[in-house]
Amino acid sequence: MLKIVVDTREKKPYTFKGHVIRRRALESGDYSLLGYTKKIIIERKSLADLFGTITVRKNLVRFTKELERLRKIPYWFILVDASPTSISKGFRHSRANGFATLCFLFELVFKYNGRVLFAKSRDEASMLIEAMFNGFIETQKN
Repeated sequence: MLKIVVDTREKKPYTFKGHVIRRRALESGDYSLLGYTKKIIIERKSLADLFGTITVRKNLVRFTKELERLRKIPYWFILVDASPTSISKGFRHSRANGFATLCFLFELVFKYNGRVLFAKSRDEASMLIEAMFNGFIETQKN
């Protein structure tokens, strides 16, 4: 059983059946593990949030400050609730080029030494987080 920390600012948190969930303010990111908040962090982005974060200047400034903090975390991820194909097609409420947004997402990930994951649904995203956290915990035992 995992002890998952969910940031208090996360408006629509994923569900994790059979695990302990703690709502706490995280310095950065949206999900972590109790006792490992300085080692592993997941920053979740919906499609709308991704476009709003990357294409609106004030949001990008705030986000790059968060990425600077995340850079100090050994394992950090951006988990996007969308496939690369759907991102590349753009977002109906944004005039930003979808493929350019996807490229810029990868640019940020490389610049700040993170990783990016894509999930087609909230259920898939929850499963990915659970699998990543289980894999991480196993590495901590050795």
